[in-house]
Order: sequence, then C-alpha cells, then structure tokens
Amino acid sequence: MGPATAREIVRKYGADAPRVVREDPYIVAEQIRGIGFRTADRIAEALGIAGDDLRRVQGGVLHLVGKAIDEGHVFATREQLRNGLEQLDVPSENLDKALGALRARELVTIEGDAMYPPVLHRAEVLVAEALSAFANRPKVQQPVKTHDPTLSDRQRSAVDASLGTHLLVLTGGPGTGKTTAVRAIVAAHAALDRRVSLCAPTGRAAKRLSEAAGIEAKTIHRLLEWNPATGHFNRNQRMPLDADLILVDEASMLDVRLASQLLAAIPRNATLVLVGDIDQLPPVGPGQPLRDLIASKICETIRLHEVFRQAQQSAIVRGAHSVLEGHMPETTPNRTKGDGDLFLVSATDPETITERLIQTLRRMSAAYGFDPLADVQVMTPMRRGPLGTIRLNEVLQETFNPGKREDALPGSFRPGDKVMQLRNDYEKEVYNGDLGEVQRIEGGVTFIRFDGREVQYKADELDAVSLAYACTVHKVQGSEFPAAVIVLHNAHFMLLNRALLYTALTRAKQLVVLVGDPRAMARAARNALSYETNSRLLERLRSHAS
Repeated sequence: MGPATAREIVRKYGADAPRVVREDPYIVAEQIRGIGFRTADRIAEALGIAGDDLRRVQGGVLHLVGKAIDEGHVFATREQLRNGLEQLDVPSENLDKALGALRARELVTIEGDAMYPPVLHRAEVLVAEALSAFANRPKVQQPVKTHDPTLSDRQRSAVDASLGTHLLVLTGGPGTGKTTAVRAIVAAHAALDRRVSLCAPTGRAAKRLSEAAGIEAKTIHRLLEWNPATGHFNRNQRMPLDADLILVDEASMLDVRLASQLLAAIPRNATLVLVGDIDQLPPVGPGQPLRDLIASKICETIRLHEVFRQAQQSAIVRGAHSVLEGHMPETTPNRTKGDGDLFLVSATDPETITERLIQTLRRMSAAYGFDPLADVQVMTPMRRGPLGTIRLNEVLQETFNPGKREDALPGSFRPGDKVMQLRNDYEKEVYNGDLGEVQRIEGGVTFIRFDGREVQYKADELDAVSLAYACTVHKVQGSEFPAAVIVLHNAHFMLLNRALLYTALTRAKQLVVLVGDPRAMARAARNALSYETNSRLLERLRSHAS
C-alpha cells in the first residue's frame, strides 16, 4: 500500500493496525474512507489470502451494497450482488454463507431478497411508521379567521389543509405560488399561537425560506442540534422538537436517513408540512421519501398548477415548464443582454464551449453587474471529461483567481477561491453542498468563510472540500443563485434527462445562460428518465394504510 493509505490505517487503529489488517483487510476498506475493495484486494493478495476466502466474499458484498447506496438505492438485491461479485472476479458460490456471516456481525439486514445496511433498514421502517402515524391521526377543524384575498383557491386549500390535518404535502413548479402559500400557512398557524419551526436540507434553502416566511428557518441539521460529544442529534424521540408546526422546504431533497432523523424528533401531535418539487432530481442520498409518500396517497397532497401572471413574464419559468412537457426552452440566441432572462450561447465542441463560457461570465459582469464568482453559478452534469467540473474548475480558477506563482499548482486552493463542502461535518457545522470562500492559508491551515463564519481546515481535512466555480447540477439542489450558466454537451449523454435540465433551470432567479450544444439540450428535454431506486418505503406506507 502507499504511504497515504498506511497513515490512514494507523490513524484509525493505532498500534493495532498490523493485527487488524492481517485479520481482515476487507473490513478496513469498509471502515476507512478512500480505501476501496480493490485496495483491500491488493493487501489481501500480499497477505496470501485466497481468492475464494469467505472474508473476500464478505468484502465484495459490503462493497456492492455500499455502491448501491451511492447510486441512490436503499438496499441491494441478491441478483445485483451475484452479478456484481462476478464482475469483481469474486466467486459467488458462497454468497449465502457470506450474507449469513455478515448478518451475524450485524453488518447487513436481510429482508427477503433485499440486503440493507442496518441503519438504512431502521430508517426506512421508522419513516414508514412515522408518516403513517401522522396520516392516521384524526382530522381537526380549525378554520382560518380571514384568508388573504390574493390567494388562489388551491393556495387557500393548502392553508386549510395545514390546519385540519397532521400531514400535508405541497408541491408545484416555479411560478405556481409555493412561496406565497408557505407564507400564508405560517401566518395562519402563528395567528393561532402555534409554535412554528421552519427548516430545509441546505443552508441556502433555509435562508431563502426565512426570507419568504418572515421568520427564522434552519437547516435540518441545526434544527435537530447535533451533539459532537455523543455523535447524535439532541432532538430525537426522547427529546422532540418544541413545535406545533414543522414545515420542511425542498423536501424532495430528503433521503431516507435524514427523513428518519427528522421524523423521530417531531412530536406526534404536531403538524408536518412537506414542500417540494418532485420533478427535480431525486435526493443525492438513498431513497425518495417525498415521491413515495405522494405515490402512496395516504395523506393530502396539494398540487399548485397555475403559473401566475407575473411569473409568466419570466422566460426561465416558461422554459422550465416547457422542459417538463418535453420541449426545448424558448431562448434568445447568442446574446447575454436584452429584455429576456434566458439565453442560449451555441457551440458544439468542448474547447469552443469553454471559451464561450468564459466570455459569457465576463459579459454577465459587464452587462448586468453580476460578480462571476459570488452571483453566478456554473453547472454541468458530470465531474469528469473536458466539460466536467474538475476541468472547468481548473480553467475558471486560472481565469478568475490566478493567484501567485507559488500557490498556482493545479488543484490547490488559493485565497479567493470559491469552494464547496462535500460531506456533512457536524463538528465544524458545515454540510454537504455549503458554498464558501477561501480567506487565507497560514501554517498549513486553510481558513474558509461559510455564510459569514470562518472555519479552519488542516491539510488532511481538505479532501472534504472542492473548488466550486463549476458544480454538478446534483450538488446545487436546494440552492438558488441570482444567475446561472448551464453547460451541456452530447458527451454528457448518459446524464442528459428532463429532471436534470429542469433542476438546473430553476436554480437561478434573474438570469440563465445555456452554453453548449442545442442538440444536447433537446435530448435532455425529451428524455423523461424515471429514477427508480431499490426501496420498500412505498409498499410499507400502503401496508400501514390498509
């Protein structure tokens, strides 16, 4: 193994490291980030562990279950495991024996043909039980004293439903008045002296919710009060939230684990309102709880369809709805100044697209006054390739923040860099998707400002942060920016679909520029890909209802 791998193992196990590695290098791969099955295989081969050793089969199973979770599934099927083992060149004859051993070690939970990580099985069961409990509570009649006369009929229905039921879903696309309905729901509950808690999965979404509702909204993680000393949230079934109404915005981003943690902390006599748009991309994590809840029909779902007159004037809003219908959005070609807010800069080869991207960012600054870093987010479907985030970040960093000669190494951070947190860090209180700016680098420590708060990173912690001049569309779910540039090319064909283009279009408030091949955009609009994930939440919800 390389020195970096060895250091990680010693940091984890200390003096026991040699013994742990000799006993089972595959369990090391599961417990240490960045050490995968292939690395464990090389270590095992060096230790003389046979190719059909049961430890290797167990390691292959854990690797494949983890891979399924990374792809958005809640479990892996037996068939997926058998096929995956063959691709890993691991004998599958001992699959059942390996599964039995893993179950005995409490590393998998087996339910029929489904192989779950135990934590996700518990989460799925809890989500089903909690949502069913809310849905089955008796309705109450608490009519609104006076409705805002500007509300539409469906917005009024949403307010009434939030007062009469314990579980409500409010969904709709851009311009359909979700924000107005949320504001009215909060006002109606406040008028009855009900305690209101607002939250969202990301910091940017929480900030936007605060501005819309007029009261503080928190990220779900902050609402649940992470306790670094215990490694758990303070708010749970034993110490629930002090709230009568919990309203969750961007609920389509909730994966099954975060949903279970939130639901565990909600008092059963409270009202839960989930606000989201299921036409967007599915959650980055495992499962699709909001979609499954809507499909189960166990609770009232208010769909806002009408695009209000003011919103109809926005080409971004019209374009987003066109995409949902399978059509290319109507754009103004090859311009970034005019009366519209949705423009197309056409180019077909990656090199020209990159040049046009840089030109576009400069024009947006000159014509509209947008700061290319603070106000504009560049989005692309993929990480790799000539138009992936890795390459675009290198180009954009060199263009807009070239730095000094001594810190100009490719991939290194520089003061002024736009960066993103890649995974939740509860102790630092920064979360997956949070955007920040590098302030300075001193004595091997990088200081990054997130939303007005400075956070320190040692050199070995910087793998949790990446450059964010360009981000994947998945990574900016739940965020909203003054302006956005969307890069699309047929090299992205594997990921070009309607949900991706729709999600990207709806990230900007004032201006969107599409840069790339119009054929790729048309392909994305036509491709109504359905994201199917291995989950039993829907059948659990229906089972509880029956």
